[in-house]
Amino acid sequence: MKKSPSYFNALSRKETRIGLIYMAISLILLPSLLQQGNAMLASPLSSARLNFVYYCINFLTVVWIFRYFLKDSFRAALRSPFATIWYAALGYLGSEALCELLTILIFMIFPSFSNINDQTVFNLLGQEQTLIAIGTVIMVPVTEELFFRGLLFRNLWDKKQVLAYAVSMGSFALLHVVGYIGSFDPLHLLLCFVQYLPAGFCLCWCYRQTGTIATPIIMHAIVNAMGVSNAVR
Repeated sequence: MKKSPSYFNALSRKETRIGLIYMAISLILLPSLLQQGNAMLASPLSSARLNFVYYCINFLTVVWIFRYFLKDSFRAALRSPFATIWYAALGYLGSEALCELLTILIFMIFPSFSNINDQTVFNLLGQEQTLIAIGTVIMVPVTEELFFRGLLFRNLWDKKQVLAYAVSMGSFALLHVVGYIGSFDPLHLLLCFVQYLPAGFCLCWCYRQTGTIATPIIMHAIVNAMGVSNAVR
């Protein structure tokens, strides 16, 4: 098995502990708290603006929690900018190829299939194009990569590498479907879940190649930017 890159910084124990606590708050408590608080306002925010508030809170919080990890990671990226961009691009191309192949197979079996989360983002863009685009392309990649690659993948890597991939990919895919459980049939949700696995794998792969979290953040931003671009055409 290929060795880890010479630079592959890990989170401190404090960052890991606080990060895990906030990750649980962000994914479980924060959405419902925001919805309850919004319902109490005299003029409640639209779903798009409320989502943007959620993006902002998560972005600012995780940047603060993981500020030292981010600082070290981006310093490493600046020392090898070509490798960082090169592997982010390769990861993106690989993800697109695998996702396209998987989508073709899904449509061969279920011609009417549509990705629920993609449709939700499309609807939000219709309400607040600029805010959702900023949140999706800039804030979400930083937040999700710190959670799923920095916090989960990197911390598990030194213990068991296969487990690091499995947990990071699985939790990343689950994030995009868990909010729809109970509203759609299980098979539809399973197919949506599977659609996110190639991207999760490629994000882990490009992170591992360079050892800096900047690489999957850039790849993730490219994926989301292309998705937004296609949605607003």
